[in-house]
Amino acid sequence: MAIKMNITPKDVKAQKIVRPGWYPAEITDVRQELASDKESQNTRVDVIGLEGDAKDVPIPTWFSEKFTASAIPFVKATGGRVDEEEGIDPDYDFELQKGKRVMVHIVTSRGKTGNDKPRNQIDDWAPSSSVTEAAPVGGFGDFK
Repeated sequence: MAIKMNITPKDVKAQKIVRPGWYPAEITDVRQELASDKESQNTRVDVIGLEGDAKDVPIPTWFSEKFTASAIPFVKATGGRVDEEEGIDPDYDFELQKGKRVMVHIVTSRGKTGNDKPRNQIDDWAPSSSVTEAAPVGGFGDFK
């Protein structure tokens, strides 16, 4: 008896390890998920690469409500207002960012211990028109 499995082109792209660097991407989905601790929420943002080595590669990322500062570069990259005195614009809605194009800095991660299987990870975000060479880490500073 033949044992078969349906592996789609999307499945294959999801396993591709992208060469680290800045890539244009589109935000394809934003949703909340229960965190592994079952006590807090994570905001999951799915993006797909648009060019180069990242073209058509889906890359999920998560922002934890326990470490909200990690979302600041994302908010700035999508045009949200962040103020040192007031925080984030109270009208900013993560879900409304779906469909926007941004620049993402992709690195290869092997997890906290360094022993996990390699995977693509977004470690910085920038507005889609702002990165021509290298941008400062953390979504701060002037871009060329």
